[in-house]
Amino acid sequence: MMQEGLAGLGTIVWLFGVLIVILWIALPFAVFGIKKRLDEIIKQLRILNRQGGRE
Repeated sequence: MMQEGLAGLGTIVWLFGVLIVILWIALPFAVFGIKKRLDEIIKQLRILNRQGGRE
């Protein structure tokens, strides 16, 4: 009975490890995707700040 519980726990740990590896591989793509959006938001904020300063 104890062996079955340990085998199930090992499977869960293994699946968690696979999930972590997949997320670690995907992380750089997510960071660069967000960076483009943030650059666009910063550009728009600068335009709005310039417009607000003239009024």
